[in-house]
Amino acid sequence: MWTDEIISFLTEPSILQAVVALFLVSGIGMYLGKFSFKGVSLGLSMVFFIGIICSHFGLRVDSEILAFTINVGLILYVYTLGLQVGPAFIESLKKRGIVLNLWATAIIVLSIVVIVVLYLISNQSLPHLMGVLSGAVTNMPVLGASQEAVSGVLVHQGASQEVLSKTLAEMAMATAIAYPFGVIGVFIVIAILKTQVPRSGASAEEDDTVKTITKEYLITNSAVAGKTIRELMTLNTVPMLVSRIWREGRFMMPKSDTELQPGDHVLVVSEEEHHPKILLLLGEEAKGVRPGEEVIDWEAANESLASRRIIITRQEINGVRLASLDLRSRMNINVTSVIRAGITLLPSPSLRLQMGDRLSVVGKESDLKELSRMMGNELKELDTPYLVTLFIGMLLGCVLGAIPIVIPGISTPIKMGIAGGPLIAGILMSAYGVRLHLNTYITSSANLMIRTFGIVLFMAALGLSSGEGFFATLSQGPGLIWMALGTAVTVLPPLIIGYICMKWFKLSFSHTAGVVCGSMANPIALDYASSLVKGDTIAVSYVTVYPLTMFARVIAAQLTVGIIMG
Repeated sequence: MWTDEIISFLTEPSILQAVVALFLVSGIGMYLGKFSFKGVSLGLSMVFFIGIICSHFGLRVDSEILAFTINVGLILYVYTLGLQVGPAFIESLKKRGIVLNLWATAIIVLSIVVIVVLYLISNQSLPHLMGVLSGAVTNMPVLGASQEAVSGVLVHQGASQEVLSKTLAEMAMATAIAYPFGVIGVFIVIAILKTQVPRSGASAEEDDTVKTITKEYLITNSAVAGKTIRELMTLNTVPMLVSRIWREGRFMMPKSDTELQPGDHVLVVSEEEHHPKILLLLGEEAKGVRPGEEVIDWEAANESLASRRIIITRQEINGVRLASLDLRSRMNINVTSVIRAGITLLPSPSLRLQMGDRLSVVGKESDLKELSRMMGNELKELDTPYLVTLFIGMLLGCVLGAIPIVIPGISTPIKMGIAGGPLIAGILMSAYGVRLHLNTYITSSANLMIRTFGIVLFMAALGLSSGEGFFATLSQGPGLIWMALGTAVTVLPPLIIGYICMKWFKLSFSHTAGVVCGSMANPIALDYASSLVKGDTIAVSYVTVYPLTMFARVIAAQLTVGIIMG
């Protein structure tokens, strides 16, 4: 019978059977993950549970193929994640990001403290508790890092392959059992923290996204009068751009050697938070009114000028400093902003341009056409992914993850592994690869596809490798205990730190919620928290802490295993 042949094909391990099983689990899991109950869905995480269910009912895949798939999937996911958030991560550290990342780190440290306390007061082994930790914080790379660390320690201690395989499988089962409440528990934390927001303080939930503004100033400060635009930049401590000048009834396009004169009206582009310093530097804010005359119509300056958004698609421009192009002097063109990975950057002279950067420019039509040819401005060029640096970056990430780091007091060297190495490599390549003139650009859609493909393969293989004995463990073994311990790890650390942030350090609910969701790697809770307040502050805070917490949790997991088991 053909049904017997299908059953035989699915149950007899082979390369083709493994591919079919992985794709079957992935497809079913992704489809079911789209459904939600009262606004809550497991999303891609459903793939993990479908893998467990299929394995429980007899779908077996060769263990070596599953191990290979888990590693490759994790590398694809964490490296492309690093590429995506690299620019935002570096920029965030210059602002409030350092404070937010410190609070996120505090949650991670307290999570480890809870695990250590549970290890001391309960009869659970550390590998089991590390599996519980991974599920409780909904962070699969933590499981990969913990399994890698435990495997290294057990091999160093001379454990048999049977003991090693059994321990790693039990860690995965502990993750699967603790995972569901790891998702739901953060909802409870957010709901409790929201009750701590005073009604009178609702207005304090400010939007903390970086805003670029354009303001008109009147030159009255004698210290800057007679200075050129270039000299003004040396006096100024904050980034800004003088885009237009109104002098004696006419508009001027300023160049680097243009001198400012008392009474000049200047149009300045800057970040909103820098307005007070710029006001102190230039003199006073003009309201668009010339003494005794009509309002200055800055739009009238555009009658003889054009504004365009030009995309950098020429490899020769990749890594070039904006100042070296000298666009103001050579072409009388002003670059008013640069958009990179969704972040608006001020066009400072030291800014290095990257493939895919979108430049907002103002100038004469003929000059803009010449600039467009210089920059490329061909979208089709960006549609073709530059895979060389993608593979080089992942290779460097694997090498970086394999480097042993010897820490005094730990017998087994610590490695960032495939969960940490490629992530750091992705961030470094994205943020600094341009300095080596490396083309690291990848479209957002391509990045998302590779990242999703990687994490889905990782979860499918992980589920298939840990499903055997899962339900028996939950009903007859330590499953209920793992679930209870996972609840404590999920709720206590973010609730305690979140309460301290809001009550004692007056951090807004929006910032606190973003830190909690980011530190717990929980985008589902992020959607819920974002629905409670207006603005993008929660999302910005989430993105700010997510990269560092991903790395910190991996390192913390390996350190914990190395210190206690080593």
